[in-house]
Amino acid sequence: SKINLTNNIKITIPLSIKFSDSNYAFIPKICFSTEFTKIEILLDFYRMVQFPTLDDLYWNSGIYKGNKNLKVETGWGSDFTINVHQVFLPFSLCFFINYYENKIQWAANNDTGIWTPQNVSSAFYFGIDFAIKKSFYNEMLNIRLNGEYLYNELLDKSNTYTYKKKIMWTPDFVGSAEIQLNLKKLNYFFSANYTGKRYLTNMNISYLKPYTLFNTGLQFNNFKHFTPYIKIENILNTKYESIKNYPMPGRSLTLGIKSNFKKQ
Repeated sequence: SKINLTNNIKITIPLSIKFSDSNYAFIPKICFSTEFTKIEILLDFYRMVQFPTLDDLYWNSGIYKGNKNLKVETGWGSDFTINVHQVFLPFSLCFFINYYENKIQWAANNDTGIWTPQNVSSAFYFGIDFAIKKSFYNEMLNIRLNGEYLYNELLDKSNTYTYKKKIMWTPDFVGSAEIQLNLKKLNYFFSANYTGKRYLTNMNISYLKPYTLFNTGLQFNNFKHFTPYIKIENILNTKYESIKNYPMPGRSLTLGIKSNFKKQ
């Protein structure tokens, strides 16, 4: 349903039912929006429900093992978004707050090394998302910046060791920047992707260090039906781990050709 309070202010109230096997949930949401010449403002309140997946329940291979006793993850959230356009640097800024009960989180047993999902009793999230995108010279040059700061806390008072601590494997900040150059016969891009620190356990004793990856690529457009391209990822051959004891690939080179035989 949609209600127009004024020419600029609107309310939408989507109501949905989500179900999977014997699990079902009612998921209400209410959205306020207002739009002016250069600014759009959105305010949402919503319920969140996530059922355990088949992998969460039954995965069983080597070091990964599902948990048949998982509960349904539920919670409430709200976000406030500002989109600014028709200015020199158009940008979007979003503030969000989420509260979860029985959040499903995969974690490794420090003794056995086996990964299994578990329900976090309750958790609080506060985050800020931002995005900036600007084009110059009829989109010949494009610049894009985006990132997210995330603060979170575990709220299980029965566990004094993890109460008010950050959730493991969750970066405090992620961000990326990219430059694209689109010429008649050549497209070029260069990007940088940053991932912040991630705690190894919910006790927040030690953490994985932040890392930044640089990537670049070229695409050649001077052929009628074929588009050769080259892409280099992790240019500096940075050594990093997304998860402890699982080193990620170093520098990689990809060569390829895309084809298109549609009639022009």
